[in-house]
Amino acid sequence: MNKAGWGKDFSWLFFAGALGILLGACSMQGSDQANQPPTSVTLSVEDPQGAGYAVAYQVGAGSWNVISPSPSNTFAFSLGRESRYGVAVLCHSEGLLQRGLLYVIHATNTELANPKVACSFVSSSNQGEVPYTLSLDLSQTGAQAGDLVLVQNRYAATITSPNNQQVFISAPEGTQDMLVVVARGSIPNIEILSAEVLRNVYVTSGGSRSYTLEPPLGTSNVAITGVPEGFSAEFISPADGPSVFYVGKNIGNGAFGIVGSGRGSGNFVYRQVRGFTQGDQYLLFSVYKNTSGNSRIFYFKGFIGGNISVTLPSPWGSGALSLDGLAHPQVSGLNQVGSALRGFALDLMGQAFWIRAFVTKGWLGGATTYKVPNLASTLTYTPFAMGEDVEAYAWAFFAPNTLDFNAVLTGLFPRFYKLSGLLSPTLDVAFVVAEGRYTVGGGTIQFP
Repeated sequence: MNKAGWGKDFSWLFFAGALGILLGACSMQGSDQANQPPTSVTLSVEDPQGAGYAVAYQVGAGSWNVISPSPSNTFAFSLGRESRYGVAVLCHSEGLLQRGLLYVIHATNTELANPKVACSFVSSSNQGEVPYTLSLDLSQTGAQAGDLVLVQNRYAATITSPNNQQVFISAPEGTQDMLVVVARGSIPNIEILSAEVLRNVYVTSGGSRSYTLEPPLGTSNVAITGVPEGFSAEFISPADGPSVFYVGKNIGNGAFGIVGSGRGSGNFVYRQVRGFTQGDQYLLFSVYKNTSGNSRIFYFKGFIGGNISVTLPSPWGSGALSLDGLAHPQVSGLNQVGSALRGFALDLMGQAFWIRAFVTKGWLGGATTYKVPNLASTLTYTPFAMGEDVEAYAWAFFAPNTLDFNAVLTGLFPRFYKLSGLLSPTLDVAFVVAEGRYTVGGGTIQFP
């Protein structure tokens, strides 16, 4: 078994592969001049598939105004003496997930002066890839017949000959780095025996190259504390539970792969990567959920090695949130606290329409309620219908080093659809998520 289709026991490799384009520098956007808040806002819209969109903005608590289309996909407006603003982008249904999609962003000029929204994405997966063969001597790694060898978390082979094991892969032509991992066991009991970066692999169509892997390096410890009572690691796959990934310095053609799995525990080890160099990093990723599955905590932390420990933020309490059941609802109970709190989001998904609303901590100014604006007549869309069932997700964002909301807007939220531009050894961000469901016009609900 050498690539896609090796069965459900390897499904985590696909998810882990998605993490390879995941995250980026965690930084707050501010003013261009020290101590001078920006007096204008510039919105950028990504729409490489040409799905089409419409834009409106709001200054302070004023009325919403439509902005004319721009060939540059950027839209600027003045704030005057205001610090709070809103922008809304209606992405047409040809775009993401074949649904109409309304983004609403409410922020202050010091938190987010240049917001970005993605209406559609271009996937580079499998584009321009060619077949290539790696012949690996794994005899010094401790590998035995029956163990697994993984390349870039996309391709796996059951080891039959540790002295000469072939792995058939597909990769873009040209020079790139690749991570080779030797693993033992089956899910959930995966042990990483060895991890090594192959530098400057020159891929040609039908080509091959032989490598001898050196003895493995040691392991380091991971400790996750603050797991709430009744919560446990989500274990659809090891990548969904506590896991550590290696991410190479050259995003796009760099090495990537899982090097440690918590196997459902908050205390585990990860394998140090041989060949780790400046610009490389490790990424801790964990998901914990309650028994009913309607409350989750996501945690991402970048680091460059050694022992690592993190403490999870508190989840939403049972029934802590209320939603009034309208097509453009109001949510109450946004009372998460702490210096690391950066803002909230509400993700509403109906049969053919989707609303994603972001609101920063500064814009709320201590308020614990947020009302999704009704822009149906302003931007011309059909909102959720009376009697329609709508999935609701409320998010709270925590980042002690501040949070790049644009990375959230264009990738991390709401379901880690496209995660790019965030990767940094200083990355430290958590998402507390509550899930509910309501019927439009059916009255107020409490969740999670």
